[in-house]
Amino acid sequence: MPELPEVEITARRLDTALRGAEVASALAPGINALKTFDPPLDTLAGRAVAGVRRRGKHLVVDVTGDLSLLLHLMSAGRLQLFDKQAGPRDRTSRLLVRLTDGRELRLREFGTRQAAWVKLLPTAAVEEDAAIASLGPEAWPDPPPLRELLAPGGIVLVADERMGDTLGENLTPLGHLNYNWSVLHCLPQARVDPDSAATGCGMGAALLQQYASESGFNRFEILPIDHASWRFYQLGKSGAVL
Repeated sequence: MPELPEVEITARRLDTALRGAEVASALAPGINALKTFDPPLDTLAGRAVAGVRRRGKHLVVDVTGDLSLLLHLMSAGRLQLFDKQAGPRDRTSRLLVRLTDGRELRLREFGTRQAAWVKLLPTAAVEEDAAIASLGPEAWPDPPPLRELLAPGGIVLVADERMGDTLGENLTPLGHLNYNWSVLHCLPQARVDPDSAATGCGMGAALLQQYASESGFNRFEILPIDHASWRFYQLGKSGAVL
């Protein structure tokens, strides 16, 4: 499944490329991907793209006239913009939004399991949709001030990979696995955000304690939970009972 940074950068790039473009037509070759029928897709014709944004791991394409496409890519979906329309032999497209300038926005899905979906909703109804209403606060790019949200005496529980603080400590099968995760997935994901520390999976207890201190947590404890792959921490502020 595309992770949050991938969905965020997709929304940003599509927003830049699509804002103001006029829709010529819309259709759903993957009929099982379309989860709504009212309003119909052809209602999009003649409207302009007002913007593309992210809500959790969902993508939202807003159009003028207070309508929005709500999409989830699931594990194998991709929302991509092409310079020309898909050909008749295309078997991957689930949604086609054709623009008057000849370009085409496609929801594509690969593999045999077709799980990606799209809904056409009034813009005001997006936040009320069951897929969105259950989401918590956005974690990125503007995370809530967690330390300020804590109740008096509150704590934060952290679970992280059981990594050492030095390279020598991580010359183990688990360390090799985590470094591979870092190089192939976690670091590229983190570096989507230019302000990211890009730590990846190579964070030991000392580095986590440093980050906690810089974030305003002056109480730090490694919990006595024995696990082969994970380490557990408690963070708090002065006055918190740990």
